[in-house]
Formats: sequence, C-alpha cells, structure tokens
Amino acid sequence: MSHNIPILPSRQNIFDKFCTCITIESNHNYSLIRWKTESNLKKNLDLYISKNQNFASLFNCEDKSGEIVKFWMDMALYNLPLKEEWEPENRVQKAWEHLTLYCEESCYWAAFQVWKNDKSKSWEEYIFICRCFIYELN
Repeated sequence: MSHNIPILPSRQNIFDKFCTCITIESNHNYSLIRWKTESNLKKNLDLYISKNQNFASLFNCEDKSGEIVKFWMDMALYNLPLKEEWEPENRVQKAWEHLTLYCEESCYWAAFQVWKNDKSKSWEEYIFICRCFIYELN
C-alpha cells in the first residue's frame, strides 16, 4: 500500500484532455503517474478536427474544454448533431470514451480528497472506485 500520492503531471494541451488516461507505475517504495495516449481516441479526435471545422476551432489558443465537453455530451446523450457520412458507426460510444478520459483528472483529485480523510484503503483503490463510476455508462 502506498503511503503517498504521487503528483499528477499536467496534460500537455487541451487535445490530450480527451485522449489520455492515467497510468500508475508502482515500485516497492513509490508510485509514479503518467498520461497514456489512447491511440484510437487520438485518431478519432484527429478525424473530427480534420472533417468538422466548428469542432476544429475549439482547439485554437484558448482553452475551450467546456465547449468540447458539450460537443461530446450532445453526441453521447442525444446523438447530435446528425451523423455525417465520414463519422464512425460507434460515434456515440467514442463520445462517451472521450468524456471518461476528460474525467480522469477529477478521479485523481476525488481519490486524493477521500484518501486524505480515510486511509483505510490505498489511494489506488480510491482512484479505481472513482473510475468505476465514470466508466459505467448506465
């Protein structure tokens, strides 16, 4: 059981918020967190950026994470906008996957807060529990 929570490294850019997930590398004395790119979701983001000009504009200089979240939520919850010919058949599932990866940082901070107040479980267990909630689509 780890006695300290490793520092969460920042993601490099807004693009990474929607295609990277936390990986935990454990040694006997310490753990290290890294961001791992999910290549299928990176390809999906690249596809939408290349084919959807409005979506691509959300990745300009300023952080428009909220608008990108709304784009994926509209697709995941309401199957909107109407499906284009170039979009993958499983676009709703991929929208959910982008949203869950966006929530990875929140899982870290939730696990951190709970672990600070209750060390009966390891922080890794708490982060696992958080992830179970966000990855369960029902």
